[in-house]
Amino acid sequence: LPKGRNTEISEDGTQLLASIAGHVEFSGRSFQVKPVLDIKGDVDFSTGSLNFLGDINIQGDVLSGFTVRASGNINVAGVVEAGGDLVVVKGILGDGITTAQSQKSVFAKFIENATVCARENIQTDCIVGSGVYCGGEVVVRSGRGAIMGGRIWAAHKISAKSVGSPSECKSSIVLGGRPCIIFEQESARREVNALEMELEKLECQPDSPTKSSLIGKVKIKLAAAGLKLQRAKKTLDEQAEAREEVADDGRLECDVAYPGTKITFGDQTLRLHQASRFCVIRQLEGEIVIM
Repeated sequence: LPKGRNTEISEDGTQLLASIAGHVEFSGRSFQVKPVLDIKGDVDFSTGSLNFLGDINIQGDVLSGFTVRASGNINVAGVVEAGGDLVVVKGILGDGITTAQSQKSVFAKFIENATVCARENIQTDCIVGSGVYCGGEVVVRSGRGAIMGGRIWAAHKISAKSVGSPSECKSSIVLGGRPCIIFEQESARREVNALEMELEKLECQPDSPTKSSLIGKVKIKLAAAGLKLQRAKKTLDEQAEAREEVADDGRLECDVAYPGTKITFGDQTLRLHQASRFCVIRQLEGEIVIM
């Protein structure tokens, strides 16, 4: 029997058994069981939804409509998309480039070192060092209820037990405007820049059928990303007046806001130099006031 790593032969010698739970692979000479499932591309129709007893590493994106479940960690190098609500029971732990996006709301135990965008609301116990774009309200009231570091941008309201920290870590709160459209514009611009760099590298390579094929694929992706960028810019231009109206609607509610916290409404910014407790911070007649 072609016995490989993490496999064993049954006592009667007729069966090859897995010694651990994991992903079965055939190397050409033997079978082996890996405790980690590596997905080289996207989770889409080519892979289907995933349910794995172990860790899952995904090199691409998790597209809307597909489910990824694992007993261990789920590592996504690209974007997690959700057409509906995105629920992460054990929280979102990123590596600085991790992105999660929902067309509705996001519910997570915590959000750390990640970028999260939700068209409706976001509810979590804690946000640490993350970029958050929310078209509705960000509620951080359960558990620790803390916002520490990063930038939290909500169109209407941010409610938390604490913002910043006693050590005065830099935390940015932005209220009003169209955060989700800004997120889409920034994402599209990054994608366009990355594809342009990839195209330049390919054009420097020797001519070959493989080069021509890759250039064609990159150009198609670049055209699609360019259209997304143009659409986001057009939407921002059309809603310029509405963006100012929404700015007056935003408010920050917290039990304590520590020094080092920066609060922005449109082009108005307030920096806290001392702690404010049980406060509501909003914009009235063009000025930021603490109530």
